[in-house]
Amino acid sequence: LGKCQVKEFREHLIFFFQAQYFTQQEIEEYRQCFTLYCPKGCAQNASHLRYIMRCLGYTPTIPETIQYFHKYGQKLNFPSFLEILNQENQKIDPVQEITGAFRGIDPKKQGWITVPEIISILSSVGEKMSRDEIYNVLQQLDIIGGRVPFNSLLNLISNFRTDYTYFRDDNNRYDIYK
Repeated sequence: LGKCQVKEFREHLIFFFQAQYFTQQEIEEYRQCFTLYCPKGCAQNASHLRYIMRCLGYTPTIPETIQYFHKYGQKLNFPSFLEILNQENQKIDPVQEITGAFRGIDPKKQGWITVPEIISILSSVGEKMSRDEIYNVLQQLDIIGGRVPFNSLLNLISNFRTDYTYFRDDNNRYDIYK
């Protein structure tokens, strides 16, 4: 495809997404953020992608953004970025996901989980949390007799806000962490 054909195809793809998945206002907001942080028109790496997504209020995990970056190529452009945002929008609501998980660990329907069970889950499942991170979570929960009611966990999850900072690691790579 020639340069003009590529540009035309890209615009058609954007309009397709606009009609199918996003409002015109959302597309414009995403485009402004993407062009602000990607002046060359492409996200440069998974960390860069994660930063842009978090600026828009998304909370992708490190493995997810690495997977997206591998799936869409080393130079991730705006149409690909829209596809990723659409995939993120298709995810299950975290509160619904956690509620479903509670059903699996509470077959007797008691409505609570023990503190040791929470510690075990947070330190071994998914993105494993450090002792300090687990301690901070426990400090925010209503613990009654060594048990945490599920509604306390749901309240914590549904009221979660990210506060990310920008740093450079030992290998001179950029990333964002809480």
